[in-house]
Amino acid sequence: MTDEHLKQLGRLVVNFSSLEIHMAFIVWNMISTDQNIGKAITSNMSFSALNNLFGSLSEIHFKEENLKSDAQTIISKMGELNEKRNQVIHSFWGTNEDNPEIVTRIKFKPKGIKGLSIQEEQIGAEKIKILADDIKEGSQLLIQFINKISST
Repeated sequence: MTDEHLKQLGRLVVNFSSLEIHMAFIVWNMISTDQNIGKAITSNMSFSALNNLFGSLSEIHFKEENLKSDAQTIISKMGELNEKRNQVIHSFWGTNEDNPEIVTRIKFKPKGIKGLSIQEEQIGAEKIKILADDIKEGSQLLIQFINKISST
């Protein structure tokens, strides 16, 4: 594995952290004017659970159709980004000592009585960077939504 792979994995982690705190901020403000109440409720939630809570609260909180529509777009986009991030972060990484540019991501998924599914792909640092950049764009989408709901 190259230093560039490691650099892009770090970028992905940092960008996802930003995405997660922006989603949490929205949820905290939907729960209460006292953010500490929202923090207490969401502090141990996975991102998936936080995204689901955002969806449930959106149905209650937003009366305007455009805000409901924006929320549905966000829920879908955040779910997609979270799934892609999890595939990368929760994988085993195989390397080729002769060629460190060749890195294989391996993900084991239990399939109940059907056994085990194994996802395997060669992944370059550029592909990780693209996902990290997509996550950063997702964070920007959340910031835009925060600004939009703050002005209503």
